[in-house]
Amino acid sequence: MDASLQKRLSIAQTLPVDVLCDLYFTVASSDPPARKHAFPPYLVQSISPFRKNAAKEPLGPTWSQIPAVGTRRNDYISSTSYMADEESLGWILLTHVCSQWRSVGLSLSSLWGDIFSIFPKVASTLLSRARDAPLTFDMDFLSHLQPNPFGSRDYLSSFKNLARQHLARAGTMTFAQHAQSDWNITLLYHNEFPYLKDLRVQVLYVPIMHPTFERPPRLAPSLKRLVLNVFIPFTAPNLTNLELSNLQESKSAEVLTLLSSSPLLEELLLTWTKAAQGTTTPSMRHFGNVHLPRLTTARFGGISSALAFSRKLNIPSHAELGFVAHSPLDIPSLMDVVSPRLSDSGINCFSLSISWDADVFAASVHEPGTKTSPRTFITAYEAELSLEDRLALFHEIIIRATPNRIVSLYVDPYPYMDMGPLENTVITVLNGLRALSALTSLSMACVPMARDWPFLEALRGSINPDLPTFAPALQTLIIYSDDTLRDKGFTKTEVECVQHRWDRIISILEHRREIGLPLRRLVLEGARGDDPEIASINASGSARAAVFVDEVIDNRRDHALTGFQS
Repeated sequence: MDASLQKRLSIAQTLPVDVLCDLYFTVASSDPPARKHAFPPYLVQSISPFRKNAAKEPLGPTWSQIPAVGTRRNDYISSTSYMADEESLGWILLTHVCSQWRSVGLSLSSLWGDIFSIFPKVASTLLSRARDAPLTFDMDFLSHLQPNPFGSRDYLSSFKNLARQHLARAGTMTFAQHAQSDWNITLLYHNEFPYLKDLRVQVLYVPIMHPTFERPPRLAPSLKRLVLNVFIPFTAPNLTNLELSNLQESKSAEVLTLLSSSPLLEELLLTWTKAAQGTTTPSMRHFGNVHLPRLTTARFGGISSALAFSRKLNIPSHAELGFVAHSPLDIPSLMDVVSPRLSDSGINCFSLSISWDADVFAASVHEPGTKTSPRTFITAYEAELSLEDRLALFHEIIIRATPNRIVSLYVDPYPYMDMGPLENTVITVLNGLRALSALTSLSMACVPMARDWPFLEALRGSINPDLPTFAPALQTLIIYSDDTLRDKGFTKTEVECVQHRWDRIISILEHRREIGLPLRRLVLEGARGDDPEIASINASGSARAAVFVDEVIDNRRDHALTGFQS
């Protein structure tokens, strides 16, 4: 380290401890170490290409993806984020800095407090190094260290005894999913937690509470992130992230009380469950609406009456909203709740995704080249719904917006749905999308695993003369693809799959020109293959497509933007 850098480091070390800690973590994560050895070939081959692609680089526009929130993101309330695995060096990342900065990091009490649960056998040493810093009590993580119930548990018992002696210093707490007599949620009732910032309770068993546990909500002045699948009342004025699942309707008033004490809330996920027979639900009429001025994301799921819970909240117009229905009987209630949002927000863009058991409809204000906001996500979980039923539901949603204002649609593939003859499926699509007469941009993922692409074929129209032409104003077709994917039964090579895709696309472009509705542009997104034969097919396909459109734009990964003029 040269003299100037040494001087800056010396200045940095004079900062307050909490500022220096944040600065150190930023420095440590800005240049993480790369994996030294590549994955072995047998492991690469065993990874599902569809899953790999969907998880890391979804074949679709960014605005159409449901954001990773709550437990779907890298869990911020768990020491597992510090564990080493195939793609990470774990908490060692925090010390991957120069020797001078490393000495700073290893002297930070908060670092040792953060990893307190990772090394239970040396807990006393970590406790002394953590000094007076808040501690992480990640018992969910510890429960995975020794899965054998007949093995020695002495060191874990010793660790829990030590942890209970220092509960007041808890900064992060989790609980094992399976019941543990020596560490369960009763600890949360008769202890104070002045430093607790992160709490996750996702347990499979809730101990029977003694009546003495029925007491006013606990004050949690520092609590910022709270994940519960069993409701525990808190007063949390600094809460920013809240996820509650398995909620009973009888807890509605208590949830409103919690929310009213949390004006800084930014992320809210509420999932309700059906009440036990004979349970009475207290009225919420005496509650005024709860104002959440900083809310950016909210997701509501569960029974129909719980969807209406969102009406008790004053949610900013810029917040992203999600609604989930688990039964067809919930759909009418969902439509009632979401209709005002759809009709008032100027929506002009929709996304339709069909997967194993869920239909996801993402409605969004969208302008090319600008940030998409706000978005509304509507999910209907029903595995038995046919494509016709799903499109009928989609039609019900879009007519609650302003259909003649919708100019863009993205369609996700559904490789696992069993469909009938392609012509019948195309007719179903044309009927379901008949309200989208103003559509100017259509984007879709064309993957070999989905053998039929009825939304692409819908651009060709139907042999039924009574059906109107789909998207007569369409100007842009956007195709998301990955040349490394193969078909469902692996009956074709990657080269054959790429050739088949190009033949289908060009056939559609040619047909649209023949009927007097030519497209202006074809845009390619996704990933290109490195195989020379695939590269040749891509070049030939782009040139063939350029005959029928004004331009072909190739935005696929790792290749420069390419334009073909007709």
